[in-house]
Amino acid sequence: MALRIRLRQQGQCNRRMYRFVVADAHCPRSGRYVECLGWYNPFATEGKAEFILSEEKALYWLERGAQPTESFLHFLGKASPSAIAFLRARRLARAKKRKDERRRAATRKKEASR
Repeated sequence: MALRIRLRQQGQCNRRMYRFVVADAHCPRSGRYVECLGWYNPFATEGKAEFILSEEKALYWLERGAQPTESFLHFLGKASPSAIAFLRARRLARAKKRKDERRRAATRKKEASR
């Protein structure tokens, strides 16, 4: 099951609110979800947008392979810069692993041709 961390739309027309949710990638935008991580209200009082995001829950799901959307990453960067650093480190580790695998495959291919 491919999981995504994304915004779930709810509320009245012209007064939308959003929840940060972990959902199956194939579920509709406002459909079923696994867990709610927080909420975002762009129409809060005093003209400022409000949001609450549980950093612990977000890191839990990111560690288990849930893919974040661009809009979620924007809010995650505001709420927890350390989580963004975690994602960057994970991306670098994956890139290094792929590079090592390609290097090993090229070495094996070279030895097999001898």
